[in-house]
Amino acid sequence: MTGTDVFDEKTKKLSFLKKQLQGLRNARYLNENDGTNIGILKNLNNLEKKIDEKDISNDAQIDEFQKIKHDLFESKQEKLFLSDYVNSVEKENKTIKEKYKREKQIRREKEQEKLFLKEEVLTEQKEKNIATKKYYKVLILSAIIVVSITSVYYVLFMELEGQKYLVNFDPQSTQYAIQNLNGDKIDTWVTWRLAEEEILHVSLLNSDKYDEKITDSIKSVLLSEEIILIDKSLVGTGPKGTNGFYFTGWAGALQYATHTQTLFNIPTKIKLVESSIGEGDVTILLSEIKNPNGFDAKTDLVVDETTHEILKARVTIFDVDNLTDSEIEVILRHEFGHVMGLPHSSYQNDLMAEKITTDYPYISECDVDAITLLYDGVESSQVVCEK
Repeated sequence: MTGTDVFDEKTKKLSFLKKQLQGLRNARYLNENDGTNIGILKNLNNLEKKIDEKDISNDAQIDEFQKIKHDLFESKQEKLFLSDYVNSVEKENKTIKEKYKREKQIRREKEQEKLFLKEEVLTEQKEKNIATKKYYKVLILSAIIVVSITSVYYVLFMELEGQKYLVNFDPQSTQYAIQNLNGDKIDTWVTWRLAEEEILHVSLLNSDKYDEKITDSIKSVLLSEEIILIDKSLVGTGPKGTNGFYFTGWAGALQYATHTQTLFNIPTKIKLVESSIGEGDVTILLSEIKNPNGFDAKTDLVVDETTHEILKARVTIFDVDNLTDSEIEVILRHEFGHVMGLPHSSYQNDLMAEKITTDYPYISECDVDAITLLYDGVESSQVVCEK
């Protein structure tokens, strides 16, 4: 039997006693009126008093019971709420676990995929490196082949290019003399002492007696600024494939020499005029007479022995009727070196050699360097060329 059932049973009994008490009260009322036993009435009053006390106590118990019942109901509601909450939490926890499990699986799959991709990239990179190495090997090999072929063709080209400047002529013998103001021959170093930008005047005599081509050749020797490249192996100054530069005319060579500062001004401005009286600083005579000593040309310089200054120069080219245009160019190119003060060269394949035998009779780097040294005050009686 539950507490509620016991409480209800007591309530029923109390109600029953109340009904009996009410009946006794009614009986007491009758007995008082009839004058019945007073002792019974006292007992009845006492009983009534006790019943009232029980009734009050019962009300208090009812209130207490209702309170307990209410608390119990709230506890049940709270338990029910807590149960629902626990179920919700467990459900959410289960969901979280499943989500974590899925994410863990996804992460593992991604890591596997990443590892696979990494291996694939490494493999691809390795293959690429191998291919790159092969490519560079082929490229380098191709470059070596191309360079080799190019070098061969370059050497052949430069050799062929240089050969087009080859001049076929018989060895030329010339004479060179320096005289002081008294007409005595002297052996010394000499230079022109012109002011900067001052013109060196050159007169050409008897040009009207010869073909115009001869005049053009002379102009080219004096006024050309052309630079040509010749393989050094052709002139014996270096191996194949190495080039030396040469000047076809003295204007270009002298201009190049001024790139170096010198003590005396190097003449760079040359003016050629055709004349019949030989005025100017330099005279070039075209002669039909043969030299009795067999020389093809001769240069005479008149100098101030004290200052080593060239005052006058005269070039004579002999037997012009029997010389070709090329031979006249070679002879004058050599002689004009003397006009500028250059002595003979120690190198037999150089333009300024005492006897012209080189197949490439042009103004060399050696000759330009000699001009620079001479006009810087370096005393020398010979042009020294090193291979």
